Amino acid sequence: MSGGTASGTLAIDGGFQTVSSGGIANVTTVGDGGNQYVLSSGLASGTVLSGNAFLTVLSGGTAISATADDGASLGVFSGGTATGTMVLSGGFANVSSAARWRPPLWAPAVSNSCSPAGSPTAPS
Repeated sequence: MSGGTASGTLAIDGGFQTVSSGGIANVTTVGDGGNQYVLSSGLASGTVLSGNAFLTVLSGGTAISATADDGASLGVFSGGTATGTMVLSGGFANVSSAARWRPPLWAPAVSNSCSPAGSPTAPS
């Protein structure tokens, strides 16, 4: 999509979504061999990847707050930007030369401790 916006979309079972110049994909779920491509001036926000899914950010593309889990892969190539991305158990990130990678400002702490009321302990 060029210049359009897709919100809450799914790319699963080998499906794919291409976000090109001026396009915006908001909160996309990519799973089971699905692919999302973010091309020149495209923006993908809140993408969730799982089950051998791929998110590819090419020159000029930007991925914000993507989460790669359970065998999913995030590829950020020359001129691409990934910001606030989390790679969880089984996830994989490939960041090439001249790509920009910025980790999340806050990532959840791994902790088994609980407060007396039983709610999870907030990271300090």
